[in-house]
Amino acid sequence: MNLSTGKIAFLNSWRSPFRTSGLAILIAVFSTVILAGGLFSLSLEQGLSVIGSRLGADVILIPSGSDIEKNSLFLQGDTKQNFLPSGVLEWVRSHPGVVQATPQHYFTTLGTSCCDKKVNVIGFDPKTDFVILPWIRQVLVKGVPAGSLVVGSDLQVGPKKSLRFFDQEFPVAAQLEPVGNKLDQAVFASIETVSQIRAAAEKKGFHFVSEESEISAILLKVEKGADVAKLTQDIHYAFNGIQVFERKDMFGTIEKTVRLFQRISWILVGLFLVIAVVALSVSFSVSANARRKEFAVIRMVGGTRRKLRRIVIAESALVSGVGAVLGTLVGALVFFPFRVWIVDAFEVPFILPPISTIIGVFVASLLVPFAVGPLAASRVAFRVGNLDAYQVLREGER
Repeated sequence: MNLSTGKIAFLNSWRSPFRTSGLAILIAVFSTVILAGGLFSLSLEQGLSVIGSRLGADVILIPSGSDIEKNSLFLQGDTKQNFLPSGVLEWVRSHPGVVQATPQHYFTTLGTSCCDKKVNVIGFDPKTDFVILPWIRQVLVKGVPAGSLVVGSDLQVGPKKSLRFFDQEFPVAAQLEPVGNKLDQAVFASIETVSQIRAAAEKKGFHFVSEESEISAILLKVEKGADVAKLTQDIHYAFNGIQVFERKDMFGTIEKTVRLFQRISWILVGLFLVIAVVALSVSFSVSANARRKEFAVIRMVGGTRRKLRRIVIAESALVSGVGAVLGTLVGALVFFPFRVWIVDAFEVPFILPPISTIIGVFVASLLVPFAVGPLAASRVAFRVGNLDAYQVLREGER
């Protein structure tokens, strides 16, 4: 019976289920690491690019005691009930070197007992804002209608296109493009709309510890070449209880964190590549030594040296192919459902790259692991093809 090279490779792999399964699992893990690690790294790069383009403030003022790091301040805002001292907004607007100053108000709604969702609400002043409105205008050219909300990309609005706060419906005017952090799960509203939400809460018996005029943060744009250190010193001299952060400090911290995660991702890919190549090389070498008589018999019944090499390469390709497909599926199932969790857990800017890039990563997670098997088995295949069939069979007679 004349068996094809593929048939022989399949039967040999089937005859050694534990070895075949172990190698396939190793390749699957390698494929998963390529897919998840590649998408993770590229999503961080995309998020970093978007976050840099949308950081319009040179300086941010927040209350002391906010217990929030520089990078997470930029990624999510201060959602605790801390407020800046009275009069600081007017003071910084009159300070030399300050071009624009706009306030923001942060608060978190309660759970489903009062609202559709527990979300962070960020109130801004449309008359003075230079940070949020440019972002909103990408999806809402004419601005935010009175009494309407703009929501982050991760919030599910529903068919009614509205959110309910304290038994009052607020229409959703637009949904923003993803920015890759907790702002994707936030609600943006003008200060007037925030006042309506507060009024609806008070009608239901909820009371706030703060007044509407109290400010959670102030974002500043300063003149080019302005002495920010002097501005910070003057703020601390005039007011107590204020933290001042510069753009370069905040963005530098975020970038360092992103680069660290990217290096870890690619180190893991390289590590598993080395492990896969070494493990497959050793496994096929041991297997070939144990099957020397089998290969010798194939040679004696007319099998060519080329056919022996192709059998070894076909076995490695079969194992690698199965592992690559399984690993890619597992990687997709692990990566995409946990995307939001990654943002919450690591507090890094995280946006999926373009679909063409995602397809490229999928192709790489299939082809690279698939190529590892034949590459690792090539030296063994060359040795098997050069064995002396007569001498091998004579060894068994001694």
